[in-house]
Amino acid sequence: ISAISVMDRDGIARLTTFPPIFPVPGFRDRDYFVALRDEDLGTIVGQRVRAKSNQQDIFNIARRRTGPGGGFDGLVVISVTPDFFEAFWKQSAPANVTAIFQSGGRLLARYPLPPEDILDAKAGPEMLAAVAAADRGTTIAPSNVDGLVRIISFRKISGFQLYVVHAVDLDRVLRLWRAEALRNGSWFASATVGLLVLAMLVIRQRRRLTVTHGLLVVRTQALATEAGRRATAEADLASVLRDTVDRQEAERKNLARELHDSLGQHVAVLHLGLDSLICQPDGSTPTRDQAASLKQTATALSHEMGRLAWQLRPTGLDELGLETAIKTFIETMSSRTGLRIDLHIEPTDHRLSPAMEATLYRVLQEAITNVVKHAEATLVDVVLTVRKDQTHLIIEDNGRGFESDEVRITRSGKHLGLLGVRERLALIGGTLEIESEPGRGTTLFVKI
Repeated sequence: ISAISVMDRDGIARLTTFPPIFPVPGFRDRDYFVALRDEDLGTIVGQRVRAKSNQQDIFNIARRRTGPGGGFDGLVVISVTPDFFEAFWKQSAPANVTAIFQSGGRLLARYPLPPEDILDAKAGPEMLAAVAAADRGTTIAPSNVDGLVRIISFRKISGFQLYVVHAVDLDRVLRLWRAEALRNGSWFASATVGLLVLAMLVIRQRRRLTVTHGLLVVRTQALATEAGRRATAEADLASVLRDTVDRQEAERKNLARELHDSLGQHVAVLHLGLDSLICQPDGSTPTRDQAASLKQTATALSHEMGRLAWQLRPTGLDELGLETAIKTFIETMSSRTGLRIDLHIEPTDHRLSPAMEATLYRVLQEAITNVVKHAEATLVDVVLTVRKDQTHLIIEDNGRGFESDEVRITRSGKHLGLLGVRERLALIGGTLEIESEPGRGTTLFVKI
Protein backbone atom coordinates (compact mmCIF):
# COMPACT_ATOMS: atom_id res chain seq x y z
CA ILE A 1 0.00 0.00 0.00
CA SER A 2 1.45 3.32 -1.09
CA ALA A 3 -1.04 5.62 0.65
CA ILE A 4 -4.45 5.92 2.27
CA SER A 5 -6.37 9.11 1.45
CA VAL A 6 -9.68 10.84 2.06
CA MET A 7 -11.12 12.90 -0.83
CA ASP A 8 -13.95 15.43 -0.69
CA ARG A 9 -16.87 15.62 -3.09
CA ASP A 10 -14.82 17.77 -5.51
CA GLY A 11 -12.03 15.19 -5.94
CA ILE A 12 -9.52 17.03 -3.70
CA ALA A 13 -7.41 14.94 -1.29
CA ARG A 14 -7.87 16.42 2.21
CA LEU A 15 -6.12 13.73 4.31
CA THR A 16 -3.44 11.23 3.27
CA THR A 17 -0.60 9.14 4.64
CA PHE A 18 1.59 10.32 1.77
CA PRO A 19 3.27 13.65 2.60
CA PRO A 20 2.60 15.98 -0.36
CA ILE A 21 1.54 19.60 0.00
CA PHE A 22 -2.19 19.94 0.85
CA PRO A 23 -4.78 20.14 -0.47
CA VAL A 24 -4.06 17.91 -3.51
CA PRO A 25 -6.52 18.55 -6.40
CA GLY A 26 -6.92 16.75 -9.71
CA PHE A 27 -8.70 13.44 -8.92
CA ARG A 28 -12.11 14.48 -10.20
CA ASP A 29 -11.52 12.87 -13.63
CA ARG A 30 -10.30 9.49 -12.32
CA ASP A 31 -12.45 6.52 -13.37
CA TYR A 32 -13.14 5.35 -9.81
CA PHE A 33 -14.25 8.89 -8.77
CA VAL A 34 -16.63 9.20 -11.73
CA ALA A 35 -18.09 5.72 -11.06
CA LEU A 36 -18.81 6.37 -7.35
CA ARG A 37 -19.90 9.99 -7.56
CA ASP A 38 -23.48 9.27 -8.70
CA GLU A 39 -24.07 5.79 -7.22
CA ASP A 40 -22.79 3.56 -4.43
CA LEU A 41 -21.26 0.66 -6.39
CA GLY A 42 -19.32 -0.80 -3.47
CA THR A 43 -15.56 -1.17 -3.85
CA ILE A 44 -14.19 0.09 -7.18
CA VAL A 45 -10.66 -0.62 -8.46
CA GLY A 46 -9.40 2.09 -10.80
CA GLN A 47 -7.06 1.72 -13.72
CA ARG A 48 -3.28 1.91 -13.41
CA VAL A 49 -2.06 5.54 -13.45
CA ARG A 50 1.14 7.47 -12.92
CA ALA A 51 1.01 9.50 -9.69
CA LYS A 52 1.27 13.23 -10.24
CA SER A 53 3.38 13.79 -7.13
CA ASN A 54 6.24 11.28 -7.60
CA GLN A 55 5.58 9.68 -11.06
CA GLN A 56 5.16 6.29 -9.39
CA ASP A 57 2.73 3.78 -10.98
CA ILE A 58 -0.24 2.98 -8.74
CA PHE A 59 -3.84 1.80 -8.97
CA ASN A 60 -6.48 2.97 -6.51
CA ILE A 61 -9.13 1.06 -4.56
CA ALA A 62 -12.00 3.35 -3.53
CA ARG A 63 -15.25 3.35 -1.56
CA ARG A 64 -17.91 6.01 -1.31
CA ARG A 65 -18.32 8.26 1.74
CA THR A 66 -21.81 9.31 2.78
CA GLY A 67 -22.59 12.68 4.35
CA PRO A 68 -25.02 13.47 7.18
CA GLY A 69 -27.93 13.76 4.72
CA GLY A 70 -27.10 10.47 3.01
CA GLY A 71 -25.59 12.14 -0.06
CA PHE A 72 -22.18 11.86 -1.70
CA ASP A 73 -19.43 13.21 0.56
CA GLY A 74 -16.27 12.03 -1.18
CA LEU A 75 -14.15 8.86 -1.18
CA VAL A 76 -11.81 6.78 0.94
CA VAL A 77 -8.97 5.66 -1.35
CA ILE A 78 -6.17 3.11 -0.92
CA SER A 79 -3.33 3.54 -3.43
CA VAL A 80 -1.56 0.27 -4.27
CA THR A 81 1.79 -0.13 -6.02
CA PRO A 82 1.85 -2.90 -8.68
CA ASP A 83 5.49 -3.62 -7.73
CA PHE A 84 4.30 -5.97 -4.96
CA PHE A 85 2.50 -8.27 -7.43
CA GLU A 86 5.27 -8.11 -10.03
CA ALA A 87 7.93 -9.03 -7.43
CA PHE A 88 5.84 -11.91 -6.09
CA TRP A 89 5.22 -13.33 -9.59
CA LYS A 90 8.90 -13.01 -10.42
CA GLN A 91 9.70 -15.34 -7.52
CA SER A 92 6.78 -17.77 -7.86
CA ALA A 93 6.46 -18.13 -11.67
CA PRO A 94 9.55 -16.61 -13.34
CA ALA A 95 9.13 -18.57 -16.61
CA ASN A 96 5.49 -17.67 -17.21
CA VAL A 97 3.29 -14.60 -17.69
CA THR A 98 0.93 -13.48 -14.91
CA ALA A 99 -1.29 -10.41 -14.75
CA ILE A 100 -4.30 -8.65 -13.22
CA PHE A 101 -6.56 -6.66 -15.54
CA GLN A 102 -9.93 -4.90 -15.45
CA SER A 103 -12.95 -6.26 -17.32
CA GLY A 104 -12.40 -3.52 -19.90
CA GLY A 105 -8.93 -4.90 -20.65
CA ARG A 106 -6.63 -2.35 -18.94
CA LEU A 107 -3.67 -3.93 -17.13
CA LEU A 108 -3.16 -3.22 -13.42
CA ALA A 109 -0.03 -5.37 -13.02
CA ARG A 110 1.95 -7.78 -15.19
CA TYR A 111 5.06 -9.93 -15.05
CA PRO A 112 7.14 -9.54 -17.05
CA LEU A 113 6.51 -5.88 -17.86
CA PRO A 114 5.65 -5.17 -21.52
CA PRO A 115 8.28 -3.58 -23.76
CA GLU A 116 6.21 -0.41 -24.13
CA ASP A 117 4.62 1.70 -21.40
CA ILE A 118 2.25 -0.55 -19.45
CA LEU A 119 -0.29 2.29 -19.28
CA ASP A 120 -0.82 1.78 -23.04
CA ALA A 121 -1.08 -2.05 -22.84
CA LYS A 122 -4.40 -3.90 -22.83
CA ALA A 123 -5.63 -7.47 -22.89
CA GLY A 124 -6.30 -8.81 -26.40
CA PRO A 125 -9.78 -9.24 -27.93
CA GLU A 126 -9.63 -13.05 -27.67
CA MET A 127 -8.91 -12.78 -23.94
CA LEU A 128 -11.74 -10.27 -23.42
CA ALA A 129 -14.14 -12.55 -25.30
CA ALA A 130 -13.17 -15.48 -23.07
CA VAL A 131 -13.74 -13.62 -19.78
CA ALA A 132 -17.01 -12.20 -21.08
CA ALA A 133 -18.27 -15.76 -21.62
CA ALA A 134 -17.30 -17.21 -18.21
CA ASP A 135 -15.94 -16.20 -14.80
CA ARG A 136 -13.12 -18.77 -15.03
CA GLY A 137 -11.62 -21.08 -17.62
CA THR A 138 -8.75 -21.81 -19.98
CA THR A 139 -8.18 -20.60 -23.53
CA ILE A 140 -5.46 -20.30 -26.16
CA ALA A 141 -4.88 -16.79 -27.53
CA PRO A 142 -2.14 -14.51 -28.85
CA SER A 143 -0.89 -11.82 -26.49
CA ASN A 144 -1.86 -8.23 -27.26
CA VAL A 145 1.50 -7.17 -25.74
CA ASP A 146 4.15 -9.34 -27.46
CA GLY A 147 2.10 -11.38 -29.96
CA LEU A 148 3.11 -14.80 -28.57
CA VAL A 149 0.47 -17.55 -28.47
CA ARG A 150 -0.10 -18.88 -24.93
CA ILE A 151 -2.29 -21.28 -22.99
CA ILE A 152 -4.09 -18.96 -20.56
CA SER A 153 -6.00 -19.78 -17.38
CA PHE A 154 -8.16 -16.96 -16.02
CA ARG A 155 -10.39 -16.40 -13.00
CA LYS A 156 -12.57 -13.49 -11.93
CA ILE A 157 -11.85 -12.03 -8.49
CA SER A 158 -15.11 -12.35 -6.56
CA GLY A 159 -16.85 -9.04 -5.93
CA PHE A 160 -14.74 -7.05 -8.39
CA GLN A 161 -14.57 -6.53 -12.16
CA LEU A 162 -10.99 -7.87 -12.10
CA TYR A 163 -9.39 -10.99 -13.56
CA VAL A 164 -6.19 -12.87 -12.71
CA VAL A 165 -4.50 -14.68 -15.60
CA HIS A 166 -1.62 -17.17 -15.70
CA ALA A 167 -0.19 -17.95 -19.14
CA VAL A 168 2.30 -20.49 -20.48
CA ASP A 169 3.92 -20.24 -23.93
CA LEU A 170 2.37 -22.81 -26.24
CA ASP A 171 5.75 -23.55 -27.91
CA ARG A 172 7.31 -24.20 -24.51
CA VAL A 173 4.57 -26.68 -23.61
CA LEU A 174 5.03 -28.54 -26.91
CA ARG A 175 8.79 -28.74 -26.39
CA LEU A 176 8.25 -30.18 -22.90
CA TRP A 177 5.85 -32.77 -24.29
CA ARG A 178 8.31 -33.86 -26.97
CA ALA A 179 11.13 -34.18 -24.41
CA GLU A 180 8.89 -36.19 -22.11
CA ALA A 181 7.93 -38.50 -24.98
CA LEU A 182 11.61 -39.19 -25.74
CA ARG A 183 12.36 -39.92 -22.08
CA ASN A 184 9.49 -42.35 -21.94
CA GLY A 185 10.48 -44.14 -25.16
CA SER A 186 12.31 -46.89 -23.29
CA TRP A 187 9.30 -47.54 -21.14
CA PHE A 188 7.13 -47.93 -24.25
CA ALA A 189 9.56 -50.45 -25.67
CA SER A 190 9.46 -52.56 -22.53
CA ALA A 191 5.65 -52.48 -22.56
CA THR A 192 5.34 -53.76 -26.13
CA VAL A 193 4.94 -57.41 -25.11
CA GLY A 194 2.18 -56.54 -22.70
CA LEU A 195 0.47 -54.48 -25.40
CA LEU A 196 0.61 -57.44 -27.80
CA VAL A 197 -1.17 -59.63 -25.29
CA LEU A 198 -3.70 -56.91 -24.73
CA ALA A 199 -4.12 -56.54 -28.50
CA MET A 200 -5.05 -60.22 -28.79
CA LEU A 201 -7.75 -59.75 -26.20
CA VAL A 202 -8.95 -56.63 -27.96
CA ILE A 203 -9.14 -58.46 -31.32
CA ARG A 204 -11.24 -61.20 -29.78
CA GLN A 205 -13.56 -58.65 -28.23
CA ARG A 206 -13.70 -56.73 -31.49
CA ARG A 207 -14.95 -59.82 -33.33
CA ARG A 208 -17.83 -60.00 -30.93
CA LEU A 209 -18.47 -56.31 -31.44
CA THR A 210 -18.41 -56.83 -35.21
CA VAL A 211 -21.27 -59.30 -34.99
CA THR A 212 -23.21 -56.89 -32.80
CA HIS A 213 -22.43 -54.06 -35.19
CA GLY A 214 -23.78 -56.13 -38.09
CA LEU A 215 -27.06 -56.58 -36.25
CA LEU A 216 -27.20 -52.85 -35.54
CA VAL A 217 -26.61 -52.11 -39.24
CA VAL A 218 -29.52 -54.33 -40.21
CA ARG A 219 -31.76 -52.64 -37.64
CA THR A 220 -30.58 -49.20 -38.80
CA GLN A 221 -31.35 -50.03 -42.42
CA ALA A 222 -34.81 -51.20 -41.42
CA LEU A 223 -35.39 -47.96 -39.53
CA ALA A 224 -34.13 -45.94 -42.51
CA THR A 225 -36.54 -47.81 -44.81
CA GLU A 226 -39.40 -47.13 -42.41
CA ALA A 227 -38.39 -43.46 -42.19
CA GLY A 228 -38.39 -43.25 -45.99
CA ARG A 229 -41.87 -44.75 -46.15
CA ARG A 230 -43.07 -42.33 -43.51
CA ALA A 231 -41.54 -39.36 -45.36
CA THR A 232 -43.24 -40.52 -48.59
CA ALA A 233 -46.57 -40.79 -46.77
CA GLU A 234 -46.15 -37.30 -45.30
CA ALA A 235 -45.30 -35.93 -48.75
CA ASP A 236 -48.41 -37.60 -50.17
CA LEU A 237 -50.51 -36.12 -47.38
CA ALA A 238 -49.09 -32.65 -48.05
CA SER A 239 -49.88 -33.10 -51.74
CA VAL A 240 -53.45 -34.10 -50.93
CA LEU A 241 -53.89 -31.09 -48.65
CA ARG A 242 -52.43 -28.79 -51.30
CA ASP A 243 -54.79 -30.20 -53.96
CA THR A 244 -57.71 -29.83 -51.56
CA VAL A 245 -56.96 -26.16 -50.93
CA ASP A 246 -56.50 -25.54 -54.66
CA ARG A 247 -59.84 -27.17 -55.40
CA GLN A 248 -61.52 -25.14 -52.68
CA GLU A 249 -60.15 -21.92 -54.15
CA ALA A 250 -61.27 -22.97 -57.65
CA GLU A 251 -64.76 -23.80 -56.37
CA ARG A 252 -65.01 -20.48 -54.55
CA LYS A 253 -63.87 -18.67 -57.69
CA ASN A 254 -66.49 -20.43 -59.83
CA LEU A 255 -69.22 -19.82 -57.25
CA ALA A 256 -68.33 -16.14 -57.06
CA ARG A 257 -68.48 -15.88 -60.85
CA GLU A 258 -71.88 -17.57 -60.93
CA LEU A 259 -73.25 -15.28 -58.20
CA HIS A 260 -71.95 -12.23 -60.00
CA ASP A 261 -72.80 -13.14 -63.63
CA SER A 262 -75.98 -15.21 -63.35
CA LEU A 263 -77.90 -14.04 -60.28
CA GLY A 264 -76.68 -10.48 -60.81
CA GLN A 265 -78.29 -10.39 -64.27
CA HIS A 266 -81.61 -11.66 -62.90
CA VAL A 267 -81.61 -9.01 -60.19
CA ALA A 268 -80.91 -6.33 -62.81
CA VAL A 269 -83.88 -7.53 -64.87
CA LEU A 270 -86.02 -7.46 -61.71
CA HIS A 271 -84.97 -3.85 -61.13
CA LEU A 272 -86.01 -2.83 -64.67
CA GLY A 273 -89.38 -4.54 -64.38
CA LEU A 274 -90.11 -2.94 -61.05
CA ASP A 275 -89.09 0.48 -62.39
CA SER A 276 -91.63 0.14 -65.22
CA LEU A 277 -94.30 -0.92 -62.75
CA ILE A 278 -93.64 2.09 -60.53
CA CYS A 279 -93.79 4.52 -63.46
CA GLN A 280 -97.37 3.54 -64.57
CA PRO A 281 -99.62 6.61 -65.00
CA ASP A 282 -102.38 5.35 -62.73
CA GLY A 283 -101.04 7.31 -59.76
CA SER A 284 -100.23 6.18 -56.28
CA THR A 285 -101.84 2.76 -55.78
CA PRO A 286 -101.21 -0.20 -53.45
CA THR A 287 -99.57 -1.94 -56.40
CA ARG A 288 -96.97 0.83 -56.64
CA ASP A 289 -96.26 0.65 -52.92
CA GLN A 290 -95.78 -3.05 -53.17
CA ALA A 291 -93.45 -2.63 -56.14
CA ALA A 292 -91.36 -0.08 -54.25
CA SER A 293 -91.04 -2.51 -51.34
CA LEU A 294 -90.01 -5.25 -53.74
CA LYS A 295 -87.39 -2.99 -55.25
CA GLN A 296 -85.98 -2.23 -51.80
CA THR A 297 -85.80 -5.95 -51.10
CA ALA A 298 -84.10 -6.61 -54.43
CA THR A 299 -81.54 -3.88 -53.70
CA ALA A 300 -80.75 -5.41 -50.34
CA LEU A 301 -80.47 -8.82 -52.01
CA SER A 302 -78.04 -7.41 -54.56
CA HIS A 303 -75.86 -5.90 -51.85
CA GLU A 304 -75.89 -9.12 -49.88
CA MET A 305 -74.94 -11.18 -52.96
CA GLY A 306 -72.06 -8.80 -53.66
CA ARG A 307 -70.84 -9.12 -50.10
CA LEU A 308 -71.02 -12.93 -50.21
CA ALA A 309 -69.24 -13.02 -53.56
CA TRP A 310 -66.43 -10.86 -52.16
CA GLN A 311 -66.05 -13.07 -49.10
CA LEU A 312 -65.91 -16.24 -51.18
CA ARG A 313 -63.41 -14.91 -53.70
CA PRO A 314 -62.60 -11.19 -54.05
CA THR A 315 -62.47 -10.43 -57.76
CA GLY A 316 -59.73 -7.86 -57.17
CA LEU A 317 -57.42 -10.64 -55.97
CA ASP A 318 -57.20 -12.08 -59.50
CA GLU A 319 -57.62 -8.91 -61.56
CA LEU A 320 -55.88 -6.18 -59.54
CA GLY A 321 -53.71 -8.20 -57.14
CA LEU A 322 -53.26 -8.80 -53.44
CA GLU A 323 -52.75 -5.15 -52.41
CA THR A 324 -56.10 -3.99 -53.83
CA ALA A 325 -57.94 -6.98 -52.37
CA ILE A 326 -56.48 -6.34 -48.90
CA LYS A 327 -57.32 -2.60 -49.05
CA THR A 328 -60.92 -3.36 -50.04
CA PHE A 329 -61.30 -5.97 -47.29
CA ILE A 330 -59.88 -3.63 -44.64
CA GLU A 331 -62.15 -0.76 -45.71
CA THR A 332 -65.16 -3.09 -45.57
CA MET A 333 -64.27 -4.45 -42.10
CA SER A 334 -63.54 -0.96 -40.73
CA SER A 335 -66.88 0.43 -41.93
CA ARG A 336 -68.83 -2.57 -40.62
CA THR A 337 -67.17 -2.93 -37.19
CA GLY A 338 -65.82 0.56 -36.37
CA LEU A 339 -62.37 -1.00 -35.81
CA ARG A 340 -59.46 1.21 -36.89
CA ILE A 341 -57.13 -0.75 -39.16
CA ASP A 342 -53.88 0.89 -40.33
CA LEU A 343 -52.35 -0.71 -43.42
CA HIS A 344 -48.67 -0.37 -44.41
CA ILE A 345 -47.62 -2.03 -47.67
CA GLU A 346 -44.09 -1.65 -48.99
CA PRO A 347 -44.29 -0.71 -52.72
CA THR A 348 -43.07 -3.47 -55.05
CA ASP A 349 -43.38 -4.52 -58.67
CA HIS A 350 -43.07 -8.18 -57.74
CA ARG A 351 -46.34 -10.13 -58.15
CA LEU A 352 -46.80 -13.24 -56.02
CA SER A 353 -48.15 -16.56 -57.25
CA PRO A 354 -51.94 -17.06 -57.07
CA ALA A 355 -51.52 -19.64 -54.29
CA MET A 356 -49.43 -17.25 -52.16
CA GLU A 357 -51.82 -14.33 -52.70
CA ALA A 358 -54.84 -16.45 -51.82
CA THR A 359 -53.10 -17.79 -48.69
CA LEU A 360 -52.04 -14.35 -47.46
CA TYR A 361 -55.54 -12.98 -48.03
CA ARG A 362 -57.15 -15.87 -46.11
CA VAL A 363 -54.65 -15.50 -43.26
CA LEU A 364 -55.45 -11.78 -42.96
CA GLN A 365 -59.18 -12.51 -43.17
CA GLU A 366 -58.98 -15.08 -40.36
CA ALA A 367 -56.78 -12.83 -38.18
CA ILE A 368 -59.02 -9.73 -38.48
CA THR A 369 -62.10 -11.89 -37.82
CA ASN A 370 -60.46 -13.23 -34.62
CA VAL A 371 -59.63 -9.68 -33.50
CA VAL A 372 -63.26 -8.60 -33.98
CA LYS A 373 -64.61 -11.66 -32.16
CA HIS A 374 -62.20 -12.05 -29.27
CA ALA A 375 -59.60 -9.28 -28.84
CA GLU A 376 -61.78 -6.28 -27.76
CA ALA A 377 -59.26 -4.14 -29.66
CA THR A 378 -59.63 -0.60 -31.01
CA LEU A 379 -56.62 -0.55 -33.32
CA VAL A 380 -54.97 -3.06 -35.65
CA ASP A 381 -51.72 -2.50 -37.58
CA VAL A 382 -51.16 -4.56 -40.75
CA VAL A 383 -47.71 -4.56 -42.39
CA LEU A 384 -47.04 -6.38 -45.68
CA THR A 385 -43.55 -6.62 -47.16
CA VAL A 386 -43.02 -8.46 -50.45
CA ARG A 387 -39.48 -9.23 -51.59
CA LYS A 388 -38.11 -11.57 -54.23
CA ASP A 389 -36.93 -14.13 -51.67
CA GLN A 390 -39.24 -13.56 -48.69
CA THR A 391 -42.70 -12.21 -47.90
CA HIS A 392 -43.62 -10.96 -44.41
CA LEU A 393 -47.12 -10.20 -43.03
CA ILE A 394 -47.42 -8.73 -39.52
CA ILE A 395 -50.82 -8.24 -37.82
CA GLU A 396 -50.74 -6.50 -34.42
CA ASP A 397 -53.68 -5.42 -32.23
CA ASN A 398 -53.97 -3.53 -28.94
CA GLY A 399 -56.55 -5.92 -27.51
CA ARG A 400 -56.66 -7.89 -24.28
CA GLY A 401 -54.12 -10.55 -25.34
CA PHE A 402 -53.83 -13.90 -23.59
CA GLU A 403 -51.52 -16.05 -21.45
CA SER A 404 -48.45 -17.84 -22.83
CA ASP A 405 -50.00 -21.26 -22.12
CA GLU A 406 -52.81 -20.33 -24.52
CA VAL A 407 -50.13 -19.81 -27.16
CA ARG A 408 -48.88 -23.35 -26.50
CA ILE A 409 -52.42 -24.65 -26.86
CA THR A 410 -52.74 -22.85 -30.19
CA ARG A 411 -49.46 -24.36 -31.36
CA SER A 412 -50.67 -27.80 -30.42
CA GLY A 413 -53.55 -27.42 -32.86
CA LYS A 414 -56.53 -27.09 -30.50
CA HIS A 415 -57.54 -23.70 -31.98
CA LEU A 416 -59.13 -24.65 -35.31
CA GLY A 417 -58.89 -21.18 -36.92
CA LEU A 418 -55.17 -20.76 -36.34
CA LEU A 419 -54.59 -24.45 -37.08
CA GLY A 420 -56.07 -23.86 -40.53
CA VAL A 421 -53.81 -20.83 -40.95
CA ARG A 422 -50.72 -22.91 -40.07
CA GLU A 423 -51.75 -25.66 -42.49
CA ARG A 424 -52.31 -23.18 -45.33
CA LEU A 425 -48.92 -21.59 -44.71
CA ALA A 426 -47.16 -24.95 -44.45
CA LEU A 427 -48.39 -25.91 -47.91
CA ILE A 428 -46.52 -22.97 -49.49
CA GLY A 429 -43.44 -23.11 -47.24
CA GLY A 430 -44.66 -20.50 -44.74
CA THR A 431 -44.59 -20.24 -40.94
CA LEU A 432 -46.68 -18.51 -38.25
CA GLU A 433 -45.36 -17.16 -34.93
CA ILE A 434 -47.61 -15.66 -32.22
CA GLU A 435 -46.63 -13.26 -29.42
CA SER A 436 -49.16 -12.18 -26.79
CA GLU A 437 -49.41 -11.01 -23.19
CA PRO A 438 -52.53 -10.26 -21.13
CA GLY A 439 -53.45 -6.61 -21.54
CA ARG A 440 -50.72 -5.95 -24.14
CA GLY A 441 -52.32 -7.18 -27.34
CA THR A 442 -51.38 -9.91 -29.80
CA THR A 443 -48.97 -9.98 -32.77
CA LEU A 444 -48.94 -12.52 -35.62
CA PHE A 445 -45.74 -12.93 -37.66
CA VAL A 446 -46.22 -14.64 -41.03
CA LYS A 447 -43.11 -15.50 -43.06
CA ILE A 448 -43.06 -17.21 -46.46
